[in-house]
Amino acid sequence: MKQYRDIAVTIDGDVCFVKLNREAKLNAITRRMLSELCELCDHLENRTEIRFLVLHSEARVFSAGADLDDLVSDMKSNGAKDKFRSMQRLAQRTLSRLMNLEQITFAALNGKAIGAGFAIASVMDFRIMEPDAKIVIPEVERGLYLSFAMTPRLVSQIGLSKAKEMILIKRSNSASEAEELGLVNAVAPTGKSRDVVNSWISEIRKFDSDAVRITKSLANAAHTPHIGDVSMGEAELTGFVVPSSSAQGQLLEFLND
Repeated sequence: MKQYRDIAVTIDGDVCFVKLNREAKLNAITRRMLSELCELCDHLENRTEIRFLVLHSEARVFSAGADLDDLVSDMKSNGAKDKFRSMQRLAQRTLSRLMNLEQITFAALNGKAIGAGFAIASVMDFRIMEPDAKIVIPEVERGLYLSFAMTPRLVSQIGLSKAKEMILIKRSNSASEAEELGLVNAVAPTGKSRDVVNSWISEIRKFDSDAVRITKSLANAAHTPHIGDVSMGEAELTGFVVPSSSAQGQLLEFLND
């Protein structure tokens, strides 16, 4: 297995464990991390003996969201709009690839999953959350909007009104609230999210692999049209919204707070 930088991959039998590997940066999402996840998806397409993927973190949070240092650097650079546009296209491509893997996928949420961090977790087939973890959507208060094609996905998952409430008003949900909304499948005892994931894997492993694969494919096919074509224009919008002086001011204020 190739050695990556921003993710660490371990194969154990029929399970691929993927650790977000920027602990010092609280697993902030970078272009490199997205590219490495996309590359891993390419590899897994040819590894039919691997039936499961588990995304996890050993940092004190699952992910702090998009790397804001990169974001500010892009804002101040020439060609900022093109950089933001390409980042969105990469993110959408990566999340789509993860969502449509033939493997059954899990996210073990041991701590806060913020913005882009939750966007990645949201495309896993199942999400197991620990009691002290939270889902945080801070984009609007940072002068941004929820991207990575996450807005239509969130509407599809929890409904239009609740999605607006979560993005614009609530912005943070506890594990119990997330479970009630259907954002996560179960809340595990503290430190036991991986154990719950392993128990679910043991249950699914009993079933015929082709039956499982086809079931996932059919379910995804029914879900995908809810995303519609909204995400296609998102990359274009980002190029105009993020580099604006208002967005830059709010983001810098947040970083200096």
